[in-house]
Amino acid sequence: MNARAPEHAAYLAGILPFKTLTPDTLTAVARGVEELRYERDQVLFSEGDVSDAVYVARSGRVRLQHFRPDGSVRTVCMIGPGETFCCLPAMDAGTNPATAVAAEPSVVYRIPGGAYRELLETRPAFSREALRHFCGRLREAGCEGCSQAEDAGARLAGKILTMVDKFGDVVPLTRKELGELAGTTVETAIRITRDFEERGWLALGRGHLRVLDRAALQLRTLGPAAPTE
Repeated sequence: MNARAPEHAAYLAGILPFKTLTPDTLTAVARGVEELRYERDQVLFSEGDVSDAVYVARSGRVRLQHFRPDGSVRTVCMIGPGETFCCLPAMDAGTNPATAVAAEPSVVYRIPGGAYRELLETRPAFSREALRHFCGRLREAGCEGCSQAEDAGARLAGKILTMVDKFGDVVPLTRKELGELAGTTVETAIRITRDFEERGWLALGRGHLRVLDRAALQLRTLGPAAPTE
């Protein structure tokens, strides 16, 4: 018996797709939750590893990364509290598609893949919300190939807005992390975010930034010719 199951059930009840479940089903799921704690830069799992689990971030931040043959790192997603991640191996019995690294001290729930698959197969509302979340990730990844993707400023503006949806107007990311997310260098990320700050769109801080003008950033995602004030 998981002594912390009631606490885990209470947390899952407040986030999608788990909030669609009945209290009894949530309790059953929570009994199988393993709570894991990671320090900054600690690896949760590695790309290519065999896995049969789904993870939910309870606190902190987790980077999902690809390591290129030349040794450089591409951060493909930043996970915040309440987000489910690494669903794909539990759904297709494949390997982990990315490496997960704690961006700061983090608490993560590990849910057995079998329990997650059973929910997908037997709980329609859960399945709908889980697939909506998964499709959102695919849509975000697909935007990397759109026409404005060659414009680093547009990519950075888009990634900042995505992070606002996760974390609110104060985005707890460094310029290095933003650069990795947008597929550009840290020097470029610093230069462009300083430009955004000079325009009054952002306020930069140590290890974070505050969004002041979402509308201007949204226009900037359209390309450098977008009108600005």
